[in-house]
Amino acid sequence: MSGRIVQSGDIYVYAYFAASGVGATGLAPVVYVDRNRAGTMSAQVSAAASEEISRGRYRYKIDTSIVNGGDDFIYTFYTTGTADQKEVCGFVSVDANWTAARAGYLDSAVSGVAASVQSLLTSQTITVRSPVLTRGSIEVVIGTSYRDTDGVPLEWDIGSTPDLTGFTLYAKIGGVTISTCSITNAGAATQTLTLEPTAAETATMVAGLHDFIVYAINTTPNPDATVALVWGKVNVIDAGL
Repeated sequence: MSGRIVQSGDIYVYAYFAASGVGATGLAPVVYVDRNRAGTMSAQVSAAASEEISRGRYRYKIDTSIVNGGDDFIYTFYTTGTADQKEVCGFVSVDANWTAARAGYLDSAVSGVAASVQSLLTSQTITVRSPVLTRGSIEVVIGTSYRDTDGVPLEWDIGSTPDLTGFTLYAKIGGVTISTCSITNAGAATQTLTLEPTAAETATMVAGLHDFIVYAINTTPNPDATVALVWGKVNVIDAGL
């Protein structure tokens, strides 16, 4: 059984089914959801249809009308089709300060990051660009490519402070160095940081909650000028890709 904490936005639950070790498609599993609210368990969803994603992966969206901050949900995906395991279970814990408003498509990872860390730099403005969330938490799926040409890079828009003219961008996600990092409009009122993890790079990541950091270095001064720009937690997901 797997689980996570949701801090804001829509609540999706996921399941992976395999047949003979390969992702099983076309199963149409149904979903059961029970809610624990203040110690009282109650059935909320019974045999609801799930959505197939791809390669044996399925998901279901829990209606926010049945969600309060502090709730816990236990869910089961069940299939009558051909699968190595016909039931997949998991749980979702909803943060006490949960709100239905969301900044981007992905649920936030469990960050626990202090407010001083969530705000990247003093007097700096941040514009959210999916799939990055304002609190500095991101999610990465193992084996997935996040190329700018596909419209799915990891990006942050920051203000003019610090001035990144002459700097080179670097990043580590879950201990893995990202080879393609760039700064657009350095020195302008809005500077854009872009990371493009390759499928090969994400394939070496380990599932679970880890640290990530985005930083820039200018080798012109002596000693080098190094500035940490974005940091937080990354939820690395093994979706069987």
